[in-house]
Amino acid sequence: MTREESQLHVMYESAPLVIREAVDAAYDAVRLEFTQRGFNVDNSDPAEICVAAIYKYLVDSALPTIV
Repeated sequence: MTREESQLHVMYESAPLVIREAVDAAYDAVRLEFTQRGFNVDNSDPAEICVAAIYKYLVDSALPTIV
């Protein structure tokens, strides 16, 4: 993992529960899609990079709607 990816993953791990749950659900959906299409994907470093990327996408693009 790059330094940025590692930092993003640490930020994800300490994010509010609602953000972690949203990121986890998105990751689970991606992983399910891949496995249903016959790809054997595991929960190794590339999975953590994917989670970091989903987290970055969410925090960079989502409008705050939670009060």
